[in-house]
Amino acid sequence: MLVRSDQAALSATTRLVLLRMAVTAHDGDEEPRYHAGWIPLALFLGYPLGSAKERDTAKRAVKRALRELVEAGLVKPLHEWEKGRRVYLLLLDHHRIKPTG
Repeated sequence: MLVRSDQAALSATTRLVLLRMAVTAHDGDEEPRYHAGWIPLALFLGYPLGSAKERDTAKRAVKRALRELVEAGLVKPLHEWEKGRRVYLLLLDHHRIKPTG
């Protein structure tokens, strides 16, 4: 997989989360949006979700990756679609914003 220079500093986990978000995003929208929630991302990363402890570990890992994507300016959190499921705007080249920090 080719990695753009702005993605090279991302952790492998974060790059996988971005990949999964990109293939799941609603492309029919003018700006692609992801709203499938954290569970599909955790499953894609291979986390088991059987126990409460496993779900908590998986959710923390996904939140860390999402935070890294936001800080890199690659996704932007929008509104909460339903409880626990936030909508993220995928910021492609023509939709990019400057990273904060």
